[in-house]
Amino acid sequence: MVGITVSGLRKAYHTGERHVQALDGVSFQVQGGGVLALIGYSGCGKTTLFRHIAGLEQPDGGSIVFSGHERPRLGMMFQEPRLLPWLTVRENLLLALRRTTLKDHGAVVQEALVQVDLADCGQSYPDQLSGGMAQRVALARALCRQPDLLLMDEPFGALDALTRLQLQAELSGILGRRRMTVLCITHDISEAVTLADRVLVMAAGRIVADRPIPLPRPREAGHPEFEQLKKQLLQTILGNRN
Repeated sequence: MVGITVSGLRKAYHTGERHVQALDGVSFQVQGGGVLALIGYSGCGKTTLFRHIAGLEQPDGGSIVFSGHERPRLGMMFQEPRLLPWLTVRENLLLALRRTTLKDHGAVVQEALVQVDLADCGQSYPDQLSGGMAQRVALARALCRQPDLLLMDEPFGALDALTRLQLQAELSGILGRRRMTVLCITHDISEAVTLADRVLVMAAGRIVADRPIPLPRPREAGHPEFEQLKKQLLQTILGNRN
């Protein structure tokens, strides 16, 4: 399984006379198979860090090193499903497998759909799906690549509260069965505590707290330890307002 070492990562953006230090010496490690959540106010640098780890941007300074793989196979999931409306669910997933070395793409796609409880929806089109079903397809698309590293940027942020809770529970179960490293960006503290082994709090382009989540899975909101961790994380975020 792939591990990640981020060392002294720096990134600045310049727009006219405005200078934004999006990443300001960010350093942390993730062990192979770990689930790491990033939380913090909007604009604190979470998505910029995500894009650098995904290889979509290059830093001004610092480094990102993957252990065990020169370049890990990535699965990515965003707040919107980003499905092509003229393709069926199955065709959307098959498209994600282009340029991979995986064999028997049809079987791989069907296995991913089974994992997200959409085994009978392969011939449906995106406009025939509910919001929750579309996000399940997006998750299946990421999983069917059999990633070493799964990157999720606010994966359930656009869903209603009940659907969000259901998908959090389902994803937590999938993560318990799959051997992969996961980085999840979220504004939802409950989501972070539900999914992650560790939570990093970001503010002004820096890591300001690194808190392990020592609770056994599955985790239940309302449990005293769960709620205490939420409270501590919220206090840390409020204490580091940008």
